[in-house]
Amino acid sequence: MIGERPSSLFEPKHFSDSRLIAEIGLRNLGKDRIALGLTKEILKETPPEVLKCLFYGMANLIISPEIAGIENAEEVASTYFAASILKRENKHLYSTPRDFLELKHHLNNCSYNISEFCTLASKLKKVGCFDSGPGKQKERLKFLRKSIGKNFVTEFRVLYRCSDKEGPYFDFYDKEDEETYIKIIYNKFESLGEGANSYLSSL
Repeated sequence: MIGERPSSLFEPKHFSDSRLIAEIGLRNLGKDRIALGLTKEILKETPPEVLKCLFYGMANLIISPEIAGIENAEEVASTYFAASILKRENKHLYSTPRDFLELKHHLNNCSYNISEFCTLASKLKKVGCFDSGPGKQKERLKFLRKSIGKNFVTEFRVLYRCSDKEGPYFDFYDKEDEETYIKIIYNKFESLGEGANSYLSSL
């Protein structure tokens, strides 16, 4: 079973084994992974408050190409969305798990408890590359090297980065403009998709 394989298998030298690649579901690379499947049309149908959360989440969390490379668009969006909520006021320093897989589960629970995000996620599921059934994301993430998960947790625990709308001391500007949100979010997903494709193609 996938969950029983050691995480060290997610090293480039092991991906000469085509069976293992098929087992994790690495397929539809290249053009089908542009922006991880996210489209501007989907974003235009998304409520402004959800776009804002995604934008703030992107300003507060770095997702590596190794993680983005084995996640669907809704899984990446869930991470950004939850980061925006959980990191505000730095509550994440006291109330979130320090284990990578537990933290990802916690982030999903946060996002999927908000109906507006669920509407976006249902649209993104239709453009997903990987099986998004129960437990499938966790199975994929188990292949990552432990150092990648550890780096994600460390990045998540960085202090909240504020916008200019939240106080006199800030780290980024928020124009509070829907078109700007859409442009930035799409560009981020496009960049993630390119990085993920490049990484996976090199395995």
